[in-house]
Amino acid sequence: MRNHHHCVLIIGIAVLLLTACGRESITDVTAKKDPLTSSIEIVSFNDAEPHKYDLEILDDADSVSVRISSAIPVESGHLLHITFPADRLTPESVDFAPELLGSDVIRLAVTSKPGIIAIGAVPIGDEPLSSGEVATITFDRHPSVIRVTGKAPVGNENRVTDLGVEVLDSTNVRLTWHGRLIGDYDTKGDVGVPDITPIAINYLAIPGDGEGDDTWEAIIDGDKSDEVGVSDISIIAQHYLEMLAGYHVYVGVPDDPGNPDTSVSWSETPLDMGAEGDDPCLVPYSGERHESYGFYWFEETVTVDPSVLLDSSAWMVVPTDGESEGIESVPAILVSGADTTPPSWQGGISIVSAEPGDGQVTVTWGMAEDVENPPVGYRVYYALRDEFSFETADTDGPFDETTHSAVVDDLTNDFAYTFAVRATDSAPEPNEDRNTNTIDATPSASSGIIADVPPTGSSQIGTDDVVNADIALAPGAGSPNPLYENGAPFVVYRDTENALVLAYYLDGWQMQDIVSDAGSIGPHKAAVICGNIVVAIPSRAQNSIDVIWGQPGGSFESATVSDALAESPSFVDIGYSETAGQMMIAYAFDSDSSDAEIEFVFADYAGGSIADLVWTTESVDSAPTVAGLDMVVDGVQPYIAFSAGLTDIENMQFDTSLFIAARNGADDWQVDDLSAQIGNSMPLLVSAGIVDGDLEIIYQSVTIFTIPILNYDVPIFHLKAYRGGSSPIDAVVYEGTISFNIFTQTADIDYALEPLLVPLPPSSGKDAFVGLSACTGEIALSNYPDLSGTIDLLLYGATQTGSSITDTAGFGLGIGRDISGVYNESGGYIAVSKIQTEQMNIDDMGDLSNLPAGPLYYRTIDP
Repeated sequence: MRNHHHCVLIIGIAVLLLTACGRESITDVTAKKDPLTSSIEIVSFNDAEPHKYDLEILDDADSVSVRISSAIPVESGHLLHITFPADRLTPESVDFAPELLGSDVIRLAVTSKPGIIAIGAVPIGDEPLSSGEVATITFDRHPSVIRVTGKAPVGNENRVTDLGVEVLDSTNVRLTWHGRLIGDYDTKGDVGVPDITPIAINYLAIPGDGEGDDTWEAIIDGDKSDEVGVSDISIIAQHYLEMLAGYHVYVGVPDDPGNPDTSVSWSETPLDMGAEGDDPCLVPYSGERHESYGFYWFEETVTVDPSVLLDSSAWMVVPTDGESEGIESVPAILVSGADTTPPSWQGGISIVSAEPGDGQVTVTWGMAEDVENPPVGYRVYYALRDEFSFETADTDGPFDETTHSAVVDDLTNDFAYTFAVRATDSAPEPNEDRNTNTIDATPSASSGIIADVPPTGSSQIGTDDVVNADIALAPGAGSPNPLYENGAPFVVYRDTENALVLAYYLDGWQMQDIVSDAGSIGPHKAAVICGNIVVAIPSRAQNSIDVIWGQPGGSFESATVSDALAESPSFVDIGYSETAGQMMIAYAFDSDSSDAEIEFVFADYAGGSIADLVWTTESVDSAPTVAGLDMVVDGVQPYIAFSAGLTDIENMQFDTSLFIAARNGADDWQVDDLSAQIGNSMPLLVSAGIVDGDLEIIYQSVTIFTIPILNYDVPIFHLKAYRGGSSPIDAVVYEGTISFNIFTQTADIDYALEPLLVPLPPSSGKDAFVGLSACTGEIALSNYPDLSGTIDLLLYGATQTGSSITDTAGFGLGIGRDISGVYNESGGYIAVSKIQTEQMNIDDMGDLSNLPAGPLYYRTIDP
């Protein structure tokens, strides 16, 4: 076993006092003999739980001894400043208690500032430090004579050596660099006694070999010995109390631009960055870690006079503590006439997709161009997701300008990777763009499964009764997704045994349980997103929105998107923006007691695991009770169509409106009431889609028919289509009818249920397919006021061209609820659960949950 060597450093380094803002001063002075000893105090630097320390002060004619002790064990260690009158005392020694001199304690003592002594003792491992004596300090009764220097970072090890300058246009320049503050191991912007704690936590770690963040370990290895150890404490002592508030930027004129050692005439004052506070010239250090570039990464766009960029210019950055300045960076010199502009991406899109395979990922990217020095080349960056940075990532390429995809292989299955693509020009010193767009993907051995399209026509899926169902469609043939051929459809349904089932076609229909007990979830929505089948479900028992994802024939995982909701969620819909690379979910609540009836959540997603996604929640509208909801994603724009208001079928009370919600920006939604456009027709369930470039909504309008003499109300449902745009339309899809013969006491009823809108491909020559289930039959009146009769339920289809909807015809399959449908260039598909035809009371028709469930049917759409 390696021997542990620890030391106490009493180093006379002259630095300024770091004000302990917000620190609690804890003092207990005993045996006070005069004002000299009464001015000795302790400042505790333990943020989480400042401790009370006891001081025992003994003084005589020549010296003063201060014994520091703690009455309770200290888990995190001792981090202290002892202040003393420097005009009368000089520290001679700091002696730690014998209990702190073992091999499992990191110790530090610094006496380099007049009037202050820093003491630190931190345990290695989880064992706390016991109570009792901490240390004894001995002072000589003579004034301290220590030279004071500035607090800003000094020394060559703090010099910025990688200042980059990129001309963006005639007046703007982008500067990039890594800041330096050696000894700041906790990366809080100052060097102090708390910086010994990271040494203890990472003791003997070797940068690059640990499971933690390599960049973090490299910073703690301050002396660059390739091991975190006691020697790194000396760096803290040497730079004690140095502070990095940020950097000043200077511009100058080089005497000889071609000579790297040329002298520069620098501006007398730094450039104005427009920063807030007392220093508008400051590029501040935020204290936050940049995920792609590690700690201390700075990136600033500087606006300058155009004349500066016409001639050769020199640039440098200088660290500051907010008052004084430290060591100047190595200058960066721009030579007049040189091409310093990198290629630009058409549409601003660099990486487009990263599709996983078995041990590999196929990366595709857009097109970049460069006017000054074509042709453009492309380089793919990739690394494990938790370790990705552009500086350390592996690369493939450069690829020539005709190549826009590449297979990255030799990857480890089931590990998430991050991918990026940058473009490079052909200048003598090539300029590479610095976009930071990334996409994640997880290679998997299960990616070899191929699911195919079932034969045309219709077929029954399984034999179980279905409670609710949704159909999702994979990308069509020719996409970079190896999972599915020809846009294979997937049906996700819940059966009456409360199992959530995936049905896919592979030499016949295959059924796979993805949730064994789904009794507490509401109606779900499914989609194929980045090679995964993703199902969004409202969990009514947990008041949460969850997602389930996986591969056909493989394993499925689950994750919570939103939890601790104020109410039980009901309607939900899921979508994906390929342009923004974001998964989007909209949902509503069951009751009207919540302040936010409809909410919208989104997260960046590019494949692989969903468990670690960071979701952002936005409130859309606090409408009354929601009666139907559907979300459409058009490019980067989500639309939420919903109906809301009173729906009481039992008492024949309806007071609903139809709404469209569009996202105007971050956390900003505009909600429009369509009552004026549709004549306030009490709309109910909705189905939405983008048809011919415009948002279209299929909805039910309700008419209350009162049977003569008996004064009995019957709801009649008409199916209508509303399309926005420059010339809004409101067309009837299916007209409900009812007739009554008072003498024979019979009524013929005919009305529509369960609307479905499926936009069709341009090759069909038509805009959309409209599916609906319709009730037809004869209602026989028995004992007043009860009604009973025979109801036939059929699935109908209609096609739409422009503003007209024609060719309504029944499929004649005796089915009709939980309809869902999709299409791509390979065809259109619907899934619908069969309703068992039998005698039903007329009241049952208003509540589909009372209708007997049947098996699931699948059918191709033939417009």
